[in-house]
Amino acid sequence: LYLSRYALPRPARWTSSLAYVLSARLAKSKDQTVLGTVSWFPWMMIAIEELVRKPSWRSGTLLGVVVGTDLLAGYPPNCFRNLVALAIVFVYEVVVVLPADRGERRAHLWRLTKSMGLAVVVAVALTAPMLMGLLDTYTGSIRAALPMHEVLRSSLEVGDALMALVPALRAPNSLPLLYMGIIPALLALVALTQANGRRLLWGGLALLFFLWACGGHSFVLPLTARVLSPFKLFRIPEQYLFVSCFFVCVLAAHGMHDLLRAPRLRRRLAWILGIVGVLTLFGLLFHQLASRPPRELPAAKLSVLMLLGAGLCLWGLGGKPRRARVAAWLCVPLLLLDLGVQLR
Repeated sequence: LYLSRYALPRPARWTSSLAYVLSARLAKSKDQTVLGTVSWFPWMMIAIEELVRKPSWRSGTLLGVVVGTDLLAGYPPNCFRNLVALAIVFVYEVVVVLPADRGERRAHLWRLTKSMGLAVVVAVALTAPMLMGLLDTYTGSIRAALPMHEVLRSSLEVGDALMALVPALRAPNSLPLLYMGIIPALLALVALTQANGRRLLWGGLALLFFLWACGGHSFVLPLTARVLSPFKLFRIPEQYLFVSCFFVCVLAAHGMHDLLRAPRLRRRLAWILGIVGVLTLFGLLFHQLASRPPRELPAAKLSVLMLLGAGLCLWGLGGKPRRARVAAWLCVPLLLLDLGVQLR
């Protein structure tokens, strides 16, 4: 539903949505309450964009209901992370959407202020019983005196960004938390070759939340926690990856749209990026083949086949319209096979 607001082709919406829902980060949490708060994040994005574009009592109520429901959905730390992303998106949307005329801008900003105030009232009203109980028990909980090393403890390092392309790169049995399939990762890079303001926002948020997910292995979370005390309240920094994965998959949908609809020059740019990326990945995968024990070789060899399939799909997407449409729909079964094998 969120991707359809951007009039993206159906195969782009299917590929990106499946990549997000079946990604390694969500698959690891399939039996946990964190998915309750995660599942409401796309609705929060829809609600905030709708409120900024058309501020009214309806859009304000919608945002308040969605934010309140997200907070009640099971795991408050991830609601906080969602709200951080929402605040950054809100600031960007206000800067972009506000009318150029000073009088119109002032009237729009006044309607926006009233709608946002209504959203806050609705969200607080929905969550008041839970918030009162939370504040009442907080001082007696371990979170009130959470040591800094717990806040910053993370299994991710900055170099693990490559695991979005090659799972289990650091060690054969490591969990590829960033893996969403080879095709979405390459398509997201394609989208950034033709970046506009909104795409730069999505790419920046994906990078920022990844660096927060690295915890103490990056300077970003320690610095943020020193400046903004709410960031000291939550452990397991890897949970920030939920937001990163969402924006990478949104970029992937736009990358496929570019290849299906773009002029020849843009396709050539995508081709250059694809060739460099595929050659790099082949080097990494063959390194994996040489270092893995014999029992894990079949999965590693299948990774090479998945990479070949991804390259063929990108080649097809950059071709004539009929071939591009076929290649776009072939991305879906190839993605399912890729995630099915790698996450198993």
